[in-house]
Amino acid sequence: MEFYDGYAKENGIPIFSDEDEEYVKNVNSIKQIKNLDNIINFYSTVMNGNFSKEIYEILKSLDPSLNYAIADDFFDKKSVIKKLYELNFNKKHTIFSLVPKIIKNMAELLVINQTLSTIDINQALRYINHVTYEEITQFEQEYKKILINKTIDLNDDKKLVKMLLEKTFERMKNFDDLQKTQYNAFAMAIRTGHLKPYKFFHKHKEMIKLLFPVIVTTPELDLSMWNKQEFDYVILDESSQMYIEKGIPLLYLGKRKVLAGDNQQMQPTRW
Repeated sequence: MEFYDGYAKENGIPIFSDEDEEYVKNVNSIKQIKNLDNIINFYSTVMNGNFSKEIYEILKSLDPSLNYAIADDFFDKKSVIKKLYELNFNKKHTIFSLVPKIIKNMAELLVINQTLSTIDINQALRYINHVTYEEITQFEQEYKKILINKTIDLNDDKKLVKMLLEKTFERMKNFDDLQKTQYNAFAMAIRTGHLKPYKFFHKHKEMIKLLFPVIVTTPELDLSMWNKQEFDYVILDESSQMYIEKGIPLLYLGKRKVLAGDNQQMQPTRW
């Protein structure tokens, strides 16, 4: 920071862009669609295929009492018949097997369009009678609007360092006489390295707070130099592994508390 000579300014990333506003509008538009739950459940089964009116009509014609979970590309009718028969009747198919007409008819429908092999037919049949083709196409149009790919404008690490240096340097330029004295003592302590971390933090706490408004710490560290709600956010990682009595002092320091962790993990123990 002492040798900062002025980097070119980096353009910040807008917090809420025009694209974000359009995204929110599209999401709200989707939320207004009637029968949304059934539409989403059905669409999730066909979204990986080339959904069309023909596919919709074929699904409407399939017998929902059969199980269609067969690993097949639906190219060969005989293969589809064999697998449908074995799956639904739990019998090995042979040349002597008497295949019911319903199996043959359904196999004939499945080989009409290869896209059916990319669809979870069993799940689709659960919702096919609760949605119309028009509802699905309307939802698909709205849904695709929010999936438009856009370049994520991210600053790389070097640019972020430059931006942080610039912000810090601007802050230092406005130091009063007392803060300049505190900074000189702080910088000298870093150069000499004669203080232990605990003493260093407490001796130069005011300058540390001023220059470094973000800290990474552990519950065991003495944080008495910070006051109640001095931080805008306190984020606790692996919260499920932390004792309450250790976490509360950290939460005391933040205006907003964010707890990250897995509630399915075992709780911490003392043995």
